Amino acid sequence: MRYIKFLLIVSIWSILISTFPFAQEITPPSDIQKDAESLGIVLDLERPSNTDILLLRNGDKLTGTVLNETFSIRTSYAEIVLSNRIIAGIDLEGGTNNIEKIITVNNNRFSGFIDDSVFVFKLQSGDQIEVRREKVLKVVFRVREAERRGIPQRQFITLKNGDYFSGNILNEKLIIATTYAKVPLNLKDAESVTLIGAETPLTKVMMLNGDLLQGVLETEDIEIELDLGSTVKIYQDRIDVIYCQQGAMPGKSENPKTTFALRDTGPAGGVIFYDKGNYSDGWQYLEAAPASTEWTERTWGSNGTFIGGTKEDIGTGKSNTTIIVAWLNRQGEAGKAAQVCDALVVENNGVKYSDWFLPSKVELNLMYENLCRENVGSFADYYYWSSSEGDAESAWLQNFDNSLQYDYDKYSNVRVRAVRAF
Repeated sequence: MRYIKFLLIVSIWSILISTFPFAQEITPPSDIQKDAESLGIVLDLERPSNTDILLLRNGDKLTGTVLNETFSIRTSYAEIVLSNRIIAGIDLEGGTNNIEKIITVNNNRFSGFIDDSVFVFKLQSGDQIEVRREKVLKVVFRVREAERRGIPQRQFITLKNGDYFSGNILNEKLIIATTYAKVPLNLKDAESVTLIGAETPLTKVMMLNGDLLQGVLETEDIEIELDLGSTVKIYQDRIDVIYCQQGAMPGKSENPKTTFALRDTGPAGGVIFYDKGNYSDGWQYLEAAPASTEWTERTWGSNGTFIGGTKEDIGTGKSNTTIIVAWLNRQGEAGKAAQVCDALVVENNGVKYSDWFLPSKVELNLMYENLCRENVGSFADYYYWSSSEGDAESAWLQNFDNSLQYDYDKYSNVRVRAVRAF
């Protein structure tokens, strides 16, 4: 892996402002502006105004000042060195994948492996100590005065590994290869670009005028000038969504106000039916589409042919849908269960959501257990398709009257409810 190493030193804000003269010209929407004033909560802890906090693995809590001038994190796409001055929190808990992360004051997240071997910490008593990184669980930095000054808020990018950050896409145009032409895309005309799947991801572009463009992104490397400074190149299959307009920002925040409970109304106006417990791989929640979008009679498609590659587990519905839609499109089939979900666009509170898919077998059952059985979501007492294939003649569906799942004929006309992950 070749890493791009860059140093972000922003302790002298006047220099940063001169580097980004456009920062003073950008006026984000009011909700983003409020976040821009300060990131008050990070890593589930409130940031104090007069001290840094060092939480240790043995349960100790120390207050004082972190003296390290910079911290270095090796991500899967670059090696990043960040100034102490722009960091809001550091999480060394690791989790099951032993992945650490840094949250910056402008609410960007970078995950990977932190290189620094010790934390130099000045206690409130005045004593200075060095604590090995292996002993540290979390670090929460104080809220500094005007800590966001000079940092612009431009386009917002989320990655499939859960990272997210703001910056400026430097590629002048992206090329989308559709089934009918190669279309050059100017990002200033787009609302969002979503890349679905891993190798050669399906690309869905929502245009500002309401048009939907689908195809394959031919531009391999996306060059991004981070709002924190310097430039990084990211291969296309690592990217989840690009929010193209200045100041646009999804609900990927460390702020607990973006959390949801089961059966809450979701961002797209649907209903939350699953919470993974943490944000990773580009999502935490599953949201069922509003009942008004439900289709009453759709076949599964590919009758007589086994497509292959679909799975049944939680978190596989999106990739299943990508596989199915790509095959159906090549064969000239249209209007099938996965295709209508993939093409669905729902507008709620002025935001258009186009990231819908046909749920997997297990995801479909979760929708039944957590919504239908609780009389939430206005489901019919009838059969609903999943995106999990059985064989050449059948795919899995579920009876929402009695909970039973069946490996059923693909040519059957049954109901379809789309879901999204975020």
